[in-house]
Amino acid sequence: MNEKGFSLLSMLLVLMVLTSLSLLTIKRAIFLEDKHLSMINDYFDMQIESLTKKQRNSMNDYNIHFNKSGRVNQARSIDINGHHIIIHLGNGYLTYE
Repeated sequence: MNEKGFSLLSMLLVLMVLTSLSLLTIKRAIFLEDKHLSMINDYFDMQIESLTKKQRNSMNDYNIHFNKSGRVNQARSIDINGHHIIIHLGNGYLTYE
């Protein structure tokens, strides 16, 4: 039999991959539009990096420092565009209002 073209399965696989990539890109773009959400995302990225690499990290824009275990050195409150972010001392969890 002469097979010209794509099978239904291969077309569905390509469509699934393209849809997944486009959804991830759109979600990331929407998330980064708001500066306070971007700050929270960067905060968690730095904290995870400190935990996994066992090294100190800093967010110099907000004067936040993480030790080797991912804990913050100082509790603080940050206001960004009317959104209130509280960083708790110790394990460094966030409260967002």
